[in-house]
Amino acid sequence: MKLTPVILCGGFGSRLWPSSRLAFPKPCLTLTENELSLLQQTLIRIAHLNIEAPIIVCNQLHRFVIAQQLESLKEKYSYLNNARIMLEPSPRNTAPAIALAAFEALLKSDDKTLLVLPADHLIKWDKRFDQSILTAAQLAAQNNLVTFGITPTSPETGFGYIQTGSDYDVRAFIEKPNLLKAKEYLSDKDYLWNSGMFVFNAKQYLSELKIHQGAIYQACKDAFNGRTQDHDFIRIHEKALEKCPINSIDYAVMEKTQHAKVVPFYGDWKDLGNWEALYDHAPKDKNQNLLIGDVISKESHHCLIKSESRLVATLGVDNLVIVETPDAVLVMHKDKSQQMNALITHLKDSGRSEYLIQQANHNKTD
Repeated sequence: MKLTPVILCGGFGSRLWPSSRLAFPKPCLTLTENELSLLQQTLIRIAHLNIEAPIIVCNQLHRFVIAQQLESLKEKYSYLNNARIMLEPSPRNTAPAIALAAFEALLKSDDKTLLVLPADHLIKWDKRFDQSILTAAQLAAQNNLVTFGITPTSPETGFGYIQTGSDYDVRAFIEKPNLLKAKEYLSDKDYLWNSGMFVFNAKQYLSELKIHQGAIYQACKDAFNGRTQDHDFIRIHEKALEKCPINSIDYAVMEKTQHAKVVPFYGDWKDLGNWEALYDHAPKDKNQNLLIGDVISKESHHCLIKSESRLVATLGVDNLVIVETPDAVLVMHKDKSQQMNALITHLKDSGRSEYLIQQANHNKTD
């Protein structure tokens, strides 16, 4: 069975500001010791599988950077040569994005199995990753909608959880818990982190979407039917998509369907959703600092310090995130990482363009 990868690139990644911007999103960032972006790592990770050319769904603002990063891999990874890039005029969350990709996949055949992957996860490949996908594909062949559950390694309050049953059954989807509940889930092997990765038949997904969220299904169908081809891009009809409710696949379909299954994934998985998550993942120096770029750190501990354009020096600070770009500097206590959206909202409401794009020549004068 060949799988059709659907790569979701619609997110901005606001909690990684100022490195990520609305016009340069998190999937396109290089955040690890690997010189490739998170998107490029996602594409390479699955290149050896029995797969077709991917369908990449992204915001139209990001079309050129996505295309450029894709192009740089084509010589080595031929499966990318016929990749399709679908442009959303406005983000509507994951349920509509996957629906649009499903309609596109079904143009070539009425029997397509989708492997849905967010472009901003960090996964260290090993054979268990392949085995999880194979098991999910077998379940999808029986008209199940399959998600992957990650074995918890800490009492994480930033993730949703899945309570599992026998035969890969889903007993419940659970909202992001408080710390006490998260500690309970960590000690119970029946609870897994909700990964946001899926395998299912495209037609089956659309059928379930039509049953449980008819407005999303119809708006996506109309928007897809009104699409246009713009060179290498597929432009989705803007007016039609504006009528589509904003909803995630979890709320719209997975929590309602009678055909949900969950396959445990035991590999090394990280969702680099904020600066603290990046700090936790990366190797640190003897003072437990993560230093990126031109940084001098003295008597400082447990910090993430990232420089993009000039020297950053610290003396006697602890547990901070400091991120410097040519036009902005973020200084934040590390445990405030989950609250970055409030700062981005303030920047936007204040009319500050720094939330949107990095300002060139910001420090130069005539």
